[in-house]
Amino acid sequence: MKHAPYLILLTALAMVACTKEIVFSGEEAETKTVINCMATVGQPLSATVSKSNFFLTQEEDIDISAPDSVVVTLYVNGLPMGEMLHSKDSLVSRDNYPPLLVQYYTSDYRPAVGDVIRVEATAPGFDKAVGTTAPLPGPVSVTVKGITLNSHQEYSLENVSWQGYYDIWFKSYATLTLEITDPNPGQTDFFMLYGGFDFPMEQVNVAAADPRMRIHTNDPAFGNQTSDITNSILVFRPYREYLFRDQLFDGSTYQMQIPIDFIIGLYDMADTALLQPTKVSLPLQHLSDELNQYLYTMTWVEPGAQFLTEPTQIHNNIQDGYGIVGGRHIDTLSLTLPLPDFSIINDTLI
Repeated sequence: MKHAPYLILLTALAMVACTKEIVFSGEEAETKTVINCMATVGQPLSATVSKSNFFLTQEEDIDISAPDSVVVTLYVNGLPMGEMLHSKDSLVSRDNYPPLLVQYYTSDYRPAVGDVIRVEATAPGFDKAVGTTAPLPGPVSVTVKGITLNSHQEYSLENVSWQGYYDIWFKSYATLTLEITDPNPGQTDFFMLYGGFDFPMEQVNVAAADPRMRIHTNDPAFGNQTSDITNSILVFRPYREYLFRDQLFDGSTYQMQIPIDFIIGLYDMADTALLQPTKVSLPLQHLSDELNQYLYTMTWVEPGAQFLTEPTQIHNNIQDGYGIVGGRHIDTLSLTLPLPDFSIINDTLI
């Protein structure tokens, strides 16, 4: 083993010697206009406009801001609705210098079910970029049939002695039952039930620390093999796990079983007397086909691993540009989560 340090040094030098600089000899991709717009039924229209960058562009040279003098025009069902107005610049990343900004454009028009939305962006030196939705989808008949609290609960205690109180966290598990009716028998409908990877709830309990909820897509309608209900609440959950279609209930009504977990934190066990059941708003989105494809393909991108994999082809419906102009209808479900069973904590610990 006395030669081990020399072996390690030789190995390191050998690895350094394997580094080779490769000169890119391909054709550089043309810079194009990028449009992203999710047209939501009943809500004012907005779109972000930016521009693409070649993938080998040095970080300090990256500029995704909208093309100079860009004009963004809205069409509804083929009729011109006028120019969309530049409302603000939005920060995309603080990690780059200069910071990456995209430009927001808005319109007062509120889309209706069945509208076909077209967004055009023109700028000197760029091809005209055009994105068009399919007819915007309509509402979905969905109701909450019940929430059943599971017997399994978890808690943790942290003695914050210097402040004179305990930090107490309760994690509960439950099953949410939803009843959904297929809105368009005979055709494929696309949905997303998105509870987020750390979904904030309305704060109605002044005594409680920030409550959180997460859904799990174990139901067969989602087509997922598993969705581990016991893993960390901070684990990233990509959009694709929450996407589903009506293949199991075309033309009929279906009951979905959705496992959920939720966390409530307290500063003192005496605060349990002040708690009220927490209300949650959970959006069910009825998606146009192009928006469904975009969300599905977009979330296969894993930035940290892209240099070691084949490039991911993101669905794009922008003619002579990049991005997505898609449509959706959002139905909001109102839930009331039951309070945890605080008796699971031994009084001697408090």
